[in-house]
Amino acid sequence: MFKFGLALLLLTVAVSAQQPQTLRSVHKIFIDPMAHDLVERNELVRRVRLGVLKHQRRAVTALRNQNRIDDIVLRELQNELDLTEVQLLDSSDSK
Repeated sequence: MFKFGLALLLLTVAVSAQQPQTLRSVHKIFIDPMAHDLVERNELVRRVRLGVLKHQRRAVTALRNQNRIDDIVLRELQNELDLTEVQLLDSSDSK
């Protein structure tokens, strides 16, 4: 669990620098995991993953804008990102 937490913390630093509240929450949960329940941790992980998807969308669009991938590849990657996003959003609805 510690390695996962450290990796998640590093990822959060990389992609959520503009969201200091999320960063503080991730840090607090993984520094003091007994202070938070599983539901709160799962919700935080879900929010971080949604943030990562947002950044991935921007990166894929940038690749297309730089003509490094074509529109077909862009649409395929966007479809995969859409599916992942729907799964993450559905998991929050099932609570």
